[in-house]
Amino acid sequence: MRNSTLWRSSLLLFLFFGLTFSFAYAQERTVTGKVTSDEDGPLPGVNIVIQGTTMGAVSDLDGNYSIVVPGPDASLQFSSIGFITDVIKVGNQTVIDLVMRPDVSSLDEVVVTAYATQVKKDLTGSVGVVN
Repeated sequence: MRNSTLWRSSLLLFLFFGLTFSFAYAQERTVTGKVTSDEDGPLPGVNIVIQGTTMGAVSDLDGNYSIVVPGPDASLQFSSIGFITDVIKVGNQTVIDLVMRPDVSSLDEVVVTAYATQVKKDLTGSVGVVN
């Protein structure tokens, strides 16, 4: 009788911990997708961060990304200079494609400067403003 009770208790503990860890592991998943712009096609260099963490990814030259999220409650934050930041809840999605919209209010004026070492007789320069 004592061996039977011990065996049942061991089996129940094994099932409890085994199922608990398998459910916790099953929630973690990889989310992939492509980030594009309305006008310019794929967007490289977009930062994709899991909100509330320091885990993230960056889109490649074709706008593709891949990130492992901890579960369906996670939210991904997409941000890039000159574009409106978007936050998307993962839910049960494994592919999230996003079209980012330009943030026209933050693009007032851009000034580009460059410095180089040259011989004095070869020096030329120009200044340009893009509105």
